[in-house]
Amino acid sequence: MAAPIVVAAKSAGQKLARAAARRVGRNTANTVVRRGTGGRAGLPPNRRRTTYVVLGMAVAFIPVLLIGMAGSMTLALFAPLGSEESTTGEPCGPTGLTQSVRAAADTSQLDSEQQENAAAIIEAGRAAKVPEYGWVVGLATALQESTLRNIPYGDRDSVGLFQQRAAWGSFEDRMDPRTSATMFYTGGQQGQPGLLDITGWESMTVTDAAQAVQRSAYPNAYADDEPLARAIVAEYTGGSTDPRDCGFPPGMQCPPTPWPQVEQGLTPDAIVVLRCTYQKFPQFEQFYGVGQRPTGGDGDHANGRAVDAMLPFDDYKTQAAKAYGWTVANWLVNNRSMLGVKYIIFDKKIWSVARQNEGWRDYDHYSGCTSDTCLHYDHVHVSVYGDAARLPDTGDWVLPVPPGSYNLTARFGDCGRRWEDCHTGLDFAASEGTPVRAAAAGTVVFAGRAGPYGNLVKIDHGSGVVTSYAHLRAFAPGVEGATVIAGQMIGEVGTTGNSTGPHLHFEVRVAGRLQDPELWLSGHGVPP
Repeated sequence: MAAPIVVAAKSAGQKLARAAARRVGRNTANTVVRRGTGGRAGLPPNRRRTTYVVLGMAVAFIPVLLIGMAGSMTLALFAPLGSEESTTGEPCGPTGLTQSVRAAADTSQLDSEQQENAAAIIEAGRAAKVPEYGWVVGLATALQESTLRNIPYGDRDSVGLFQQRAAWGSFEDRMDPRTSATMFYTGGQQGQPGLLDITGWESMTVTDAAQAVQRSAYPNAYADDEPLARAIVAEYTGGSTDPRDCGFPPGMQCPPTPWPQVEQGLTPDAIVVLRCTYQKFPQFEQFYGVGQRPTGGDGDHANGRAVDAMLPFDDYKTQAAKAYGWTVANWLVNNRSMLGVKYIIFDKKIWSVARQNEGWRDYDHYSGCTSDTCLHYDHVHVSVYGDAARLPDTGDWVLPVPPGSYNLTARFGDCGRRWEDCHTGLDFAASEGTPVRAAAAGTVVFAGRAGPYGNLVKIDHGSGVVTSYAHLRAFAPGVEGATVIAGQMIGEVGTTGNSTGPHLHFEVRVAGRLQDPELWLSGHGVPP
């Protein structure tokens, strides 16, 4: 795996000292924005004299600094696309191009108290059937609010790991790590919304999801705790949670279903669709995968790239059944990137990534069949790319588009009337909007319009190696000048510039001289 190019280190003590200063500043200004929810450890607002501010700073700073010294841990934060501030409002999900965070965090320096509290947060999430991404949100929140220490003090009446205020529950409940974590996930005792109550939290960045529960006066403060939170979850699960998993697409993570026979033979994307659809809609009682459907059509079922969710109704023709089906179908559309969805069919309608601008279109079965099953009245059909929903397990080099999402249409050196000279790169034909990924770690040295190349990104990988990505429909936010890792999304496939259709034109140069990208990628272990 390529090593981070830029690493910014900071100690827990430094971070806590900074946090203490923020808290005192907030309190003395009387600008608390909490609305009865959690609050960070700090001091009551100063309503009297300025002299109390100095005393307050000393009182707040000393215990926090001591905590930082006792649990000192070094974090290496690698944020390829933007700083903590620039991540605000950029969803970690399908509605936009997102920042990716890679952690190189040292969990070994957590002391026994912090480890026990982290375990309690994860176990509470597991018991509440919260996806692993939710555990990351919970851990990042507790790291920011209390540095994973169950402290009996805080801002006004806030206490505990999450600095929950009195309205959330009794002092004993808020000071019990497992109970307070459960409340963070499921809500407080006076109606405060928990993480699971936040619509669309799975598609939010960690800091936005945490803020939706905590309602902090510092809404961006959770971002720099994400790397360590992801590392903790990855260690706890034996490495099954990729700390780079907040890139685009971030990929959902959901537990296995009760139907291993349906999961058998499915591609990674199809397994994600099956598991996460069932987790989101547990009313489903039957899914069809590889062995439960005949071959035919585009072969998606036979090749493990399709899942059918059978409507859980005795009469699927009722309005209630149809409304339920459309709820599921639209949820799949809204989360398409995290699920690797290629197209969806339901109720004689089809939605596809390739024609997403047209929305839902009328559907006719490829064979002319007009039965209710053929026209998908009784089930929601989901076809996937295969392995596009997650960043790959990257080595030094990866393919610039997800495997299974493209066809090669023009190779290096091809000549003809389409080009003034011969072809200078390798063309990956793919649907508009398909993620375009950095082929290796490096620095983005150009992102903009470039004549016949259309929207172009160039990445300098060092040692004279530069890759180019042309005809993009859109760029990832803040991509210009960003430090990126292999597999990180930098834009979307498009057809800008001199282009006859949606595709990625990919070039490799070494010391300014063009190379054959197909040979280059193959030589680096990722033949296209």
